[in-house]
Amino acid sequence: MKNYDDIKNYIQSEIQLKKENKQLKNIEVLALINKNIKKILNPAYVKYTKEGSLSAIDPSYIYPQIHEGMRKPKLSNKMFKFKNQYDTVYEYGFNDNKQCLYRKVYTQDGGFFDNYYLYLKNTIYRVEVKGNKKLKSIEDYNYIDDFKYSLIEEYVFDDKGRPLQIINHYMCSGIREDYQWIDNDVAVVKMRLNKYLFIKDDEDVIAIFSIEYGNLNQQIFSYQNQDYIDLNHYTLQSIHIIKHSSLHIEYSFINDRKEKPTEYLQLKILDKIYIVSINYMKPPAGFSYKKAKELYRKEIIDFIENKINEFDFEIKMIGIQYYNYGYSIVAPFIGFDKGDNEDVQTMTECIEYEFPLASRAIISQLDSYIKIHGYYLSFQKLMISIKKQLENQYQIEVILDEITD
Repeated sequence: MKNYDDIKNYIQSEIQLKKENKQLKNIEVLALINKNIKKILNPAYVKYTKEGSLSAIDPSYIYPQIHEGMRKPKLSNKMFKFKNQYDTVYEYGFNDNKQCLYRKVYTQDGGFFDNYYLYLKNTIYRVEVKGNKKLKSIEDYNYIDDFKYSLIEEYVFDDKGRPLQIINHYMCSGIREDYQWIDNDVAVVKMRLNKYLFIKDDEDVIAIFSIEYGNLNQQIFSYQNQDYIDLNHYTLQSIHIIKHSSLHIEYSFINDRKEKPTEYLQLKILDKIYIVSINYMKPPAGFSYKKAKELYRKEIIDFIENKINEFDFEIKMIGIQYYNYGYSIVAPFIGFDKGDNEDVQTMTECIEYEFPLASRAIISQLDSYIKIHGYYLSFQKLMISIKKQLENQYQIEVILDEITD
């Protein structure tokens, strides 16, 4: 292992190299600006947005998915109206080749250029202009020497137009995202100290996973269960398939040492196995979490109402035993009791409920969606609302028995 001085010297040399590299690129960028500025600022068409957290042409697949509040702007053909004094509108200008040329910022005090985009080979430079005055029109560029230019970001692409590097020069670490494409639609992406597995299907983003590694004892800690997974000996839940036009992709949730499902997955893709956690997974086409929960509520309540009318004894208590926290929610036990028995399984009548065939696909999608996003508290609230609705409607006590292990 290197000593402290060696590590310190290595870091200092890397920082100096990055500074020199940035200075060289700044010279290259400035030459492009001086040569092409009037062409750059002569758009074929413009689009507008109120979202300014990310650039509209930032090619990052990863950053918007793992940072809350960060998303690519949705562009509109119409200029937005100002609703209050804090409103900001961003204008993007494009050329005939659909290349973005600049960003202009509008407030109630007027508009000014703040970013523009320069194209060289497989690289796009995003440049910020700084000066003693704000640039409001192209004529202001006659005084180009009055301004300073700062290289904010550069986007490097391969010959297929896929990102290879997204470099943010505001960050000391230099490379923000480094893409290693292992298939046309699959890349391992390094960002800071983390690695991600990115999967797309043509232009459609399918999933983003964090690649997980064990500690020195080959263990991963499950924060959901507050227990460890032994990576040398673990069991899996059922297999799920991620739909893709050309690749076979399957995953299973991993159990911890006590055989309880965790938030981690075993993913198989391109004949390789990864241990991952989920950052993003595209839901099935047409799926609505809100509508799926309402269907779950309706089917449960309809079943209980039918049984209340069917049984020939007075029901004084209803029990619903359901699974949560990684276990399947598709087969709850529902009990009906003559007295005050709170053990659902030993009530006068206890039925393992099967959802109607027409609803099973959506309920199965709901089950997967809750596990993928960890919406266990949300599911708890759904069951509590079912309990309250039944009690208010029938004046019968309803008990909930949640099984989590």
